[in-house]
Parts: sequence; C-alpha cells; structure tokens
Amino acid sequence: VGQYFGEGGGTIIGKLCPILKGVGLSTMVMVTYYNIYYCVIISWSLYYFIASFVAIPDVPWNTCTGWWNSKNCWIPMNTSNRSSHMSPNGNVSDERVAAVVEFWKVRVLQINEGIEYGLGNIQWELAGTLLLGWLIVYIIVCRGLHQSGYVVWVTAVSPYIIMTVLLARALTLDGST
Repeated sequence: VGQYFGEGGGTIIGKLCPILKGVGLSTMVMVTYYNIYYCVIISWSLYYFIASFVAIPDVPWNTCTGWWNSKNCWIPMNTSNRSSHMSPNGNVSDERVAAVVEFWKVRVLQINEGIEYGLGNIQWELAGTLLLGWLIVYIIVCRGLHQSGYVVWVTAVSPYIIMTVLLARALTLDGST
C-alpha cells in the first residue's frame, strides 16, 4: 500500500486512518530497536566465528582449561570429570556446569553477581565485533535497494548450504547411527 501511494511505513498508516497516526511512528521505533538487537546477535556470531579459528584444532568452549572455567566445569561427552557435592539439606547433588555454558556466561558475557557489584569493564572483543557487525549492515544498506537483491541471493541461499555441510559432518561423526 505504501509503495502504491508513494509513502513510507512511518506515514502511510496516518494517511489511511488519521486516528492511527502514531502507529507508523511507533512501528519505526520498534524497527530501530530490532535492528540494534540484530546487530548485537550478529556481533555474538562474529565473536564465536573468530574464536573458533583462534583456538584451532579445538574450540575454546569445548575444554575446561580456560581461565573462565570453574572447578565444576565438565564436558558433557566426557563423564570422567563429573563432580558430586553435598547440598545444604544434606543430599548429594550434581553441581556440574557445562564448559560451553561457562564460556558463554563467564568469558563472552562476563556476567557478575549483580548491578550492585558494578557494571564491569568494556569488553573490547565484543565492542570490535559489534562495530564489525554495524559495518557489515552499513555496507549492505549503503548500496541502496537496487543492490539489495544481490545480498538476498547470498543471505537466502547460504543458510541452506551451511546446514547441508553441517548435516553431512554430523552424519560422518562416530555414533551418528
């Protein structure tokens, strides 16, 4: 409808129904929030992508030897490093934390006990990948709508290629049957 009348998403609803003039503005605000969050997710993906190549031949979230790992760290496929602890009520409990969870919470996000302990420091690795994510989005958008068709060909087809490669890899692993 907006294309037919030559209007954008922020103004077309107000032209069609003047009482709903604020809906177009609120839609644009929500799209802005979604784009910001999308770039954060892209930065996490880029961080994991880069981290997987830095720690060749293994990935850093598959070991319990990092500075971010606790004594309760365990690798789910490795049952030799499980630890049982006594809970406050006297029962034996299993307080294991998977290595991948510790990597995410302690290394990547650096979550602390709460805001009363401070906000923490700037994580320059994540700030760099966030800048790289915004740069990728800018490069895609700056070319204009007439060039976005080429981007869609890459972004629409590449997930299928990646999923096919991952499926082939998973089927060749030990125990896949």
